[in-house]
Amino acid sequence: MGDRPDIAIADRGYKGNQEIDGTRILTPKPADKNASKREKEKMRHRFRRRSSVEAVLGHLKQEFRLMRCYLKGTIGDQINLLLAASAWNLKKWMNSLSFFRFCLRLIEFHRRYERAQIQL
Repeated sequence: MGDRPDIAIADRGYKGNQEIDGTRILTPKPADKNASKREKEKMRHRFRRRSSVEAVLGHLKQEFRLMRCYLKGTIGDQINLLLAASAWNLKKWMNSLSFFRFCLRLIEFHRRYERAQIQL
């Protein structure tokens, strides 16, 4: 299906294995005292990125009723994620389309207003 990630980032509540099928699982914890400043910043950036993505997924689950995956296995998880991403992209597309329609209506209103002013 695709390449397996080398690293997966979980939240503090994750209590499972530290490695699954060659993928390391990282959880936030205090940095090592021996870690360089660059390493600390890199880890902080990774965990912050995960938290921003998690917020989007949380909204998707609430807005599009994706709280529970009724499909079995890893294929079911992949299908569920694909549907969530499709719903998110469709929502973004519809929002941009409605903004575009609003702009067109505003331009049309302005043109009609100018014509009415000229006729007076």
